[in-house]
Amino acid sequence: MTVSLNIESDLKKFTKDFQGLAKKKIPLATARALNKTAKGLVKNLGNRTDKTFKGGAVAFTKRAFEHQFPAKPKDLATIVKVRNLQNEYMKFQIEGGTRTPKGRAILGANQNAASTNLTKQGNLKRSTIQKLINDNDKYFKGKPKGGQGSEGIWERYGKSKTFPSGRRIRQIARYLKNGQYRPRFPFYETGRQVMFAQGRGGFFRQFEKEMTKILAKAGYR
Repeated sequence: MTVSLNIESDLKKFTKDFQGLAKKKIPLATARALNKTAKGLVKNLGNRTDKTFKGGAVAFTKRAFEHQFPAKPKDLATIVKVRNLQNEYMKFQIEGGTRTPKGRAILGANQNAASTNLTKQGNLKRSTIQKLINDNDKYFKGKPKGGQGSEGIWERYGKSKTFPSGRRIRQIARYLKNGQYRPRFPFYETGRQVMFAQGRGGFFRQFEKEMTKILAKAGYR
């Protein structure tokens, strides 16, 4: 996923009165401003994940965004995108939709999973899932005998001398055919906010700074 923003018409209005060297240096100042704004957007998006997701975002999700293909004076375009690995799940947080499993099913933790080692987002860790599956005394995978309950990972509890493995069971996680998601993470909206924020927005503030530096270097004050 990428943020695609067009500033051409806004830039023309902004620079319509530029003359001489300033007019010639518009492409250079634009390229520099685009790249600095893009880097700022990457940082902003990473910070936004902490505010969006319950319990804050894990480091892997905070690092989900990257700035690619820096703009150049002769190619005034640049890209901020979601990295490929994180995009596998972030696309559903950004646009919503139906997530289908890579394998047979999606494993979703339920309220009984509080007794296990969950992430701060309320998900089962991969290491935890493997540990549960390997602990055949306390947990089992599949459906309870009699066909009651859905397929998933079940915990045996209520241990005693008579029932060393537990006399009751409760489901820790269940297998889902798919997952339904609503848009939660404001990826595109954040891009627009950073670029066209209050007043002239992030890009145009950067453009002014870069043009000032260019003209100062050429001896203009």
